[in-house]
Amino acid sequence: RVELGLVTEKSGSTTDAYGLRPTLVYTAGALTVRAGVESYKKNNVSYSGTGVSVGYALSSSASVNANYGKNSDLDSTSVGLNAVFGDAGVGMVQDKTGANKATTYYAAYSFPLLGVKGATITPALSTSKATGVDNLNAFKVRLNYAF
Repeated sequence: RVELGLVTEKSGSTTDAYGLRPTLVYTAGALTVRAGVESYKKNNVSYSGTGVSVGYALSSSASVNANYGKNSDLDSTSVGLNAVFGDAGVGMVQDKTGANKATTYYAAYSFPLLGVKGATITPALSTSKATGVDNLNAFKVRLNYAF
């Protein structure tokens, strides 16, 4: 199958971004392979990149995933590993842009939201360590609705 993503960021400043991200998806039983490209503009500068992802469903509520992405315009690569077990997820992402490296570890858990079918709230904690900057610890909340 083919998925088409839309890249948008409208911050009201000069960092507005827009673009497309088409992805080919192949599923065979518990295995899912994705390969995609992206092309977008940010601050009137064009960027392009590629990525692949391999996922395996251990059960109906547990999966593991490894992914790799490259943005040649930024001399940037990213490698990630994550696992989801029911409502809990953990992962690691390692990014390299030029001479700078960053490693992020995260954990998240999804809770039902106000009894609405398909709606969840997902708090997440992360810690990042990068070259030449202070470590960053973060708390984020994502609202999800699957329809």
